[in-house]
Amino acid sequence: MRTGRLRFHLSDAPAKSPATVTREIVSWYGFSSFSENAESIHEIREVLTVDGKPAEEARSAEAFCGLLRGRRDFDKQALAEKFQRSTLTDAPSDFGQLIMLFTRRSIDRYRFHLTGSAMIGAQPVSVFEYRQETGSPGLHLDRANLPLAGTIFLRDDGAPLRITVVSSRRGKDKIEVRDEAEVEYEEARNGVLLPVSLVHRRLNNGAVASDDRAQYSDWKPIPEAQPK
Repeated sequence: MRTGRLRFHLSDAPAKSPATVTREIVSWYGFSSFSENAESIHEIREVLTVDGKPAEEARSAEAFCGLLRGRRDFDKQALAEKFQRSTLTDAPSDFGQLIMLFTRRSIDRYRFHLTGSAMIGAQPVSVFEYRQETGSPGLHLDRANLPLAGTIFLRDDGAPLRITVVSSRRGKDKIEVRDEAEVEYEEARNGVLLPVSLVHRRLNNGAVASDDRAQYSDWKPIPEAQPK
């Protein structure tokens, strides 16, 4: 398990106001699961600052690591709700760990179609379209879990360097809601692929409602719990 620092920038156009709201949130960031579904991995954030102002009662890095290792689902859910309040919107979650959904154990849940080749920087990649056909939905949007569909960019050794997701559905008042996201990954020193950036847009009836951008940095292994 690993933890890092997340810098989240949100530009949001509320439905009832023509003004655009921008907000920058810096937080500890890591992955964990809930007791009721240990196979489903979720993003967990501990908000540190909002627009440069310190958050109240923020945990230390050590305490945050302990929370990720533990089974206190209530505290993990409280952090998710705290992050949502900080964004002033129902910000999307669980994009950063998309790469974890394409493991050997779960790969049969998806159908892939090779569409061609491309370059990411100087790295040649193969481009596949994918769609989830079985298994638990892997994406959390608007408090609902949705199946995955999009594009995945693979190195010659099969490692994903970029994953995109597109989701369209009917929202409140029959509004056509479309989410578009792109996550970039880089290889850490020990060979682990970790997210470095996220770009997400939400469109309501074709108009941009929000534009979210996240940068991930300072990744570190979570230390093993010391026996008492």
